[in-house]
Amino acid sequence: MSKNIFVLTTSLLLTACNGSEHESYSHETPVNYIHQGNLFTNSGSAEFTSQLIGAIGVFYGSSNNLNGKIDLQDNVIEFSLDLKTLKTGIAQRDQDMYNTLKVDRYPNATFTGTFEPAYDHNSFEKQTVVASGQFTIHGVTRDLVLEGCLQNKGSRVLLEAEWILNINDYKIEPPNLFLVRIFDEQEIRIKAILEPQQYTSIP
Repeated sequence: MSKNIFVLTTSLLLTACNGSEHESYSHETPVNYIHQGNLFTNSGSAEFTSQLIGAIGVFYGSSNNLNGKIDLQDNVIEFSLDLKTLKTGIAQRDQDMYNTLKVDRYPNATFTGTFEPAYDHNSFEKQTVVASGQFTIHGVTRDLVLEGCLQNKGSRVLLEAEWILNINDYKIEPPNLFLVRIFDEQEIRIKAILEPQQYTSIP
């Protein structure tokens, strides 16, 4: 692998590929379905969690507006998140987060890349894959290699992944929230069901 590929995590947290106690998707019995072409989502979930410096607790935000596309024939994957859909549960804290990320200037976080090994259409087990591509946030693009998993859900595919993002790598100044500073490292989690549907291109 080229030395300029930047691996954004030293310890990848892939509990998702081992199953989750918070599974919220349907557990219908899958059928043997050969996926053709692209699969899409516009309602995937994206979450971030960071520890706080000087206080007990975590800084947490989430969105259910993750857009994505996956091509299971060419092993291509794309995701985009409108950062203004991230919510922390407190309006003023949301605004502070938007200001920190400069969402008026850089409204989206995106990832575009390829994955391997190829998806096995005949398996209904969770399949671990490695995605290599470029992640962009706050106007900065970095090479990113991460692990995730895919699972056959009949006519749909479940995708899950977790990784650690260091905001310093993207020139994001850690905000002070009520005199409490967040850690530089953010735990990122995404989860989505992708299916055949009409799709609007990712911004």
